[in-house]
Amino acid sequence: MTDARIAAALTSILSLAGILLLLRLYRDYSADRFREDLFALRDEMFDFAASGGIEFRHPAYGMLRLTMNGFVRRADGLHLLRIVLLLFVSPREGRRRGHRLRGTWRRSLLALDSEGQARMNDYRDRMHRIVAPYLLFRSPAMLATIVVPVLAAVRGVPLTNFALRVLENRWLDGLDAAALECGGAGSAAEISPPSEHTAPA
Repeated sequence: MTDARIAAALTSILSLAGILLLLRLYRDYSADRFREDLFALRDEMFDFAASGGIEFRHPAYGMLRLTMNGFVRRADGLHLLRIVLLLFVSPREGRRRGHRLRGTWRRSLLALDSEGQARMNDYRDRMHRIVAPYLLFRSPAMLATIVVPVLAAVRGVPLTNFALRVLENRWLDGLDAAALECGGAGSAAEISPPSEHTAPA
């Protein structure tokens, strides 16, 4: 093997190693940013409750807090392909869980006034606007091979709106149900956290 071929081989190996390192750093950064965004939203919801906007023991507050905690805990394991496969393997169960969660969420809001309902729904919508892009754009391979070409075909569509359209609410409801189970055990109405400014164990 000539010196030129050896140099070319070494350059290729180093380039591949560099790309793999960058991909790893990107994935780690994405997960850290995802958690920080959820922490900030959870802290804002905590401040709303602390100011008297909603009781800490209210079911809607408990459900949403536990769901956020579940997403934070499972951030590294949230992969769009895995979720899609799960939904296709057991679509009926996913729809059942999502439907059950939607019903529970709507009932939990009944005891709130219109402003409280609007604020809690806004927190949930904003949570989805954090989760959906993370699922779609965390994988550089998916970003390069699927998302970018699709966005090029539908120019002018904001990234978050595109993510929400792809996932749709019924998918996100099923994902919320799984995150809620992961976020904690017991009735959401029975849990009163001492502080929202610390990460879950």
